[in-house]
Amino acid sequence: MARRADDRHAEAGFHNTLKLENGAGDAGGVNIDSYAISDYTPGDYEAEQGAVGGGAAIQGAHVGQMHQSGAWNQIGIVDGLGGGTKTLVVRYATNEAGVVKSLYERRVCASRELPRDGGGRWRHAGGDPR
Repeated sequence: MARRADDRHAEAGFHNTLKLENGAGDAGGVNIDSYAISDYTPGDYEAEQGAVGGGAAIQGAHVGQMHQSGAWNQIGIVDGLGGGTKTLVVRYATNEAGVVKSLYERRVCASRELPRDGGGRWRHAGGDPR
């Protein structure tokens, strides 16, 4: 299990979307379990409850097939609470080194490396906010 934590700007209220995509120049396979906002206490946004496309597939309690070119997973209606800088955490698993995915937040893209977790266990890259 791995988590990748990044500081992102969020708008106040439910006006935010998150999208993880295997875009141009991205590489590697990864399974996505959930997304979390560091100071959002009710719970995570489960990846399998979001939309998928481009070859990504809901596989039980996670989204897989993210190695497909153009594969994506999107969560809509994300609560940005009062707005401002929040820490976004992606919970994932991968056995591959050099996994890079495009992360979109309100249509702003940033490439992010998702380090290998060493055995396919769910990880929280960048630390666990809880």
